[in-house]
Amino acid sequence: MKKFLMLTMLLFVLLGLNFQATAQAWQNEQIKIDAFTNENEVLIKLTPLNGGHILWDNPGDIGTPTTFQWSISATRLNESVPQKFEFEDIFGQYGYEKPAYYLFDVQNWDGATVHISWTICKEECFPQSVSLKIRKNPNQSAFEEAQKTFPLKSKQKIAARMEKGALVLTLPQPINVADVSFAPLARDVISPLTKAEIKQNGELYFETQENAALPSGGLLWLNQKAYRVELEPQTEDEPWFLIFLLSFLGGIVLNFMPCVFPVLSLKALALVHNPKPKSHALQYLSGVLCCFGLMACLLIALRQSGVALGWGFQLQSPVFVSIMLGIFIFVCLLMLGIIKIKGRLQGFLERFSAANSFLTGLVSVLIASPCSGPLLGATVGYALLSAPQACLPIFLTMGLGYALPFTLMEAYPHVISRFLPAPGKWMLTLSRILAVPVFLTCLWLAWLLAHLLWLDDSKAESVWQPYDKARIENLLAENKPVFIDFGAKWCLTCLINEKAVLDMPEFQERAKACGISLFKADWTNQSKDITQALASYARASVPLYVYYPAGKNYEIWPQILTTNIVKEHLNECTSANRRAN
Repeated sequence: MKKFLMLTMLLFVLLGLNFQATAQAWQNEQIKIDAFTNENEVLIKLTPLNGGHILWDNPGDIGTPTTFQWSISATRLNESVPQKFEFEDIFGQYGYEKPAYYLFDVQNWDGATVHISWTICKEECFPQSVSLKIRKNPNQSAFEEAQKTFPLKSKQKIAARMEKGALVLTLPQPINVADVSFAPLARDVISPLTKAEIKQNGELYFETQENAALPSGGLLWLNQKAYRVELEPQTEDEPWFLIFLLSFLGGIVLNFMPCVFPVLSLKALALVHNPKPKSHALQYLSGVLCCFGLMACLLIALRQSGVALGWGFQLQSPVFVSIMLGIFIFVCLLMLGIIKIKGRLQGFLERFSAANSFLTGLVSVLIASPCSGPLLGATVGYALLSAPQACLPIFLTMGLGYALPFTLMEAYPHVISRFLPAPGKWMLTLSRILAVPVFLTCLWLAWLLAHLLWLDDSKAESVWQPYDKARIENLLAENKPVFIDFGAKWCLTCLINEKAVLDMPEFQERAKACGISLFKADWTNQSKDITQALASYARASVPLYVYYPAGKNYEIWPQILTTNIVKEHLNECTSANRRAN
């Protein structure tokens, strides 16, 4: 009996039926489909017939989900709560044997076409599909009936973590229920056959499948009531000292990034030979901390309102990039001596030199934000994925580390002056030399602005595939190795890693020899999918390099790549291929 069930359920991959429909409703012996409309919404109703059932977005252990492909832009707003189907102790599925409603936000839906694909299961499973043309068909009672089948929405996110082959959910408050189950949106995480284990502290434990990643959300059933929930990564026993230390050291490292170091070093030299009051050092420190604090508050507010943003988000704005380009061009011309500040303007700036120090702190943080150097990526990700009361202190600690070197130099210039020759032509020569990286920064900002405004990078290189969550999940389900490059064109560290390592023939040949599928997640423009993917690895910044060895859990590579690092991480698969040959 068990073998018969497994064989019949697998038959759906061998037979697919396609239909065409031009009316508002369509039906065959297994299913009936209706489409209802109101001003800006379309409601699709699928009613299985004769005891069959169709499958949910996460079909469970076997099967394919019901999908909708529209001829115009459409956003799914909601769908009915699925039920669980268990076939002895062999496998389980999520789906519908009663009418299933799918609600879409569709502007100008009249005449639009939706291609619906589903798998109908009874004793056997068969894939089917139909193309349905949408025409005016108001039915308020259908919309009201559909609302009764939709899940309740949780008002807050649920903390979750992966622990020794289990997904652990920590509910906001203790529960007293007899029936608990959870269905993640992603498949291959928890089998529908899995039962929840409720610990005394109220945590819910669900045994996961091998190599399962933390899902972004799903449906949580509490005493037969279904809630749509979002999950946020949870870290137990946070090592606060280490987190703040890494934040502080990461802030210091930002001073040495190529778009920051030339500007601050020249200003530091000028201060050594023309000291300012120590209060100016505090003004610079205040400017840096103010900018870090404002960025943290803005990111917290936007993320809590549902906007997915991360470190360096302002460089996804053409307006901001244009402003920064203008500032850098002005700085470059000053360093080359093409324009000079003198006369009344010089007197005005000297009169407000304290405010100038404060603004220097503000602007230096903005130009450093594209860089997520060593030590900083993990702490920024942790900060943005933590509670607001933890995020702000971490950002301020970064700011303190970032401001410290220049603040000390401005407060005690006589210490540095002991190691420098007297003022002379060497300072002019040094200014010209340091103008080179500033000029290169101008070229980079102009190139970035062009990509944001005009250039289309949708076609990736032949070796690299654009980020595709479904494609990656399918490859991992087949135990095939995958490498994901999370980067952006405004991230200098990303570009350096690409040119020095990832785009080199040696890396790509090694990846090909290991059978690794390469994916590029380009975060240059705002992308909710990529932001959510970063969050699933507890990150909110780029670069991020994730490698899935065949049949194993993922590895996160260092943020600064070298050829030796690649050899170290790919040594095992390279050696295995050599033995096979």
